[in-house]
Amino acid sequence: MKSMLIAATLLGCGFAVSANAAAAPIIPASEAQQQERILASLHQVADRSSPTGSAARQVIVVLNRYIAFENEAILPQLTLLPALASGIARPDMMWAVSGSDRLREEHANVQGMHRDIIATVLDLRAAAIEEDDTATLQLTEDLAAADLAEVEVTEPVAEMVGELVRNKLPPT
Repeated sequence: MKSMLIAATLLGCGFAVSANAAAAPIIPASEAQQQERILASLHQVADRSSPTGSAARQVIVVLNRYIAFENEAILPQLTLLPALASGIARPDMMWAVSGSDRLREEHANVQGMHRDIIATVLDLRAAAIEEDDTATLQLTEDLAAADLAEVEVTEPVAEMVGELVRNKLPPT
């Protein structure tokens, strides 16, 4: 998958597709790369037989739950941003309206996922402090910052994409 992401980036596609395109939605390549980097870092820690390894495995569980939702209900809308920023809105973009509506409806569930992520990251942080593991401590700070960016930027923008499409296109 990494080679596909690099190829998509180099070709200027601006989006990534999984190896099984029919089963996975299209998401921005930058987001796919970020997910891959974060999970790879966590897996390195999770391979340990220490408290940090155990805590990292728990972060992976809750993060994978969020990533699955994100790839289905949040990130696909972001693939429309370049067109919308250029003033282009087409009827084939209407799917983003229902995607944004779903995100709004599932707000409480999404917030619960963020609470779970932060709780497990705090457990990993405590283990890293106990083990005097500065690299894992830095990883926890990066994870917390990435989660905050999801809450403050990514999710609201995904909701706004649907609203932009709804407002730019005539009602059907």
